[in-house]
Amino acid sequence: MKRNKSFTHKSLQDSKQVKKVLRALLKGVEEGTLTFGQGEDEVQLTPEGVMQMKVSASRDQGKQKMTLRLSWQEQENKPTRKSPSIKS
Repeated sequence: MKRNKSFTHKSLQDSKQVKKVLRALLKGVEEGTLTFGQGEDEVQLTPEGVMQMKVSASRDQGKQKMTLRLSWQEQENKPTRKSPSIKS
């Protein structure tokens, strides 16, 4: 098992940059590898299998907020997808 690491980034971005980040997240989920980093510190995640997804949205006194959270279990021993060879 890999050691614990975390990554957090908070900043103001225009919608063009937010779209770029969302596309990168989508590509990472599709390809099975997400790498988060700033400087030399990196956290690599491998999204696969069944994932828990939580989406929430709110609007309150002019402030709008949307949150997306994905979580999954790390797959230590990936099952093989090949059919067994059985001979008689």
